[in-house]
Amino acid sequence: MVNLIIATLVGNVLSVIGAGVILFIDEKRQENVMPWLLSFATGTMLCTAFAGMLPKAVSKGEASGVMLTVMGGILLFFLLEKTMIWRHCHKKDCKIHSAGGYIVTIGDSVHNFMDGIAMAAAFSNSVTLGIGTTIAIFAHELPQEVGDFAVLINSGFSKKKAIIWNILSGFAALLGGILSWIALDLFKFIIPYALAFSASSLIYVSMSDLIPSMRNPEKTELKHFIALLAGVIIMLCLIS
Repeated sequence: MVNLIIATLVGNVLSVIGAGVILFIDEKRQENVMPWLLSFATGTMLCTAFAGMLPKAVSKGEASGVMLTVMGGILLFFLLEKTMIWRHCHKKDCKIHSAGGYIVTIGDSVHNFMDGIAMAAAFSNSVTLGIGTTIAIFAHELPQEVGDFAVLINSGFSKKKAIIWNILSGFAALLGGILSWIALDLFKFIIPYALAFSASSLIYVSMSDLIPSMRNPEKTELKHFIALLAGVIIMLCLIS
């Protein structure tokens, strides 16, 4: 559990600090940096799910049950997305987050809680898979936090208050991780399905949020695919 606690705390602080740095550089540089971050995050999350979590889940549990868990997780995240704001924008002007700063913080906390579950499931299997999952989540959280910062500031929050609220919402990952770790320790038979559920969260966010935000029908940008591929290769080296 020590590794899990350190990973959630460090990831939370670093994502907020990194987002703050990116947010306060000029917008042109933001526009250049964000697609690279999103592409890299997509690669790390997909590789962690398909090359790390799902093979481990299938090896420890019944394949049909694991796949049904993945499908059920995707359906659950779709329901959450439709019933509350848990999906994140990566830009300042965002219709999804037009409801206001505090609602964004609630949605972010739910999302972070799910991240904590994913990290607990990964660390319960192995340290390397836990580290890989943490990197994948951090790579996604960084551009997310940029969007959250922008929305909070546009909602009237001061920079200091926006930082504090983002850090506080990040502690939901620690809560989700600790509760999940305790549950997995007590009921070890659910570990394969916890891994499958965690994989479904990474897959859903990648396919419904990150990839659509990178698609530009007006031009083909091979460099972003290269960043995605870099994320895949780094994860393969880490978790293999």
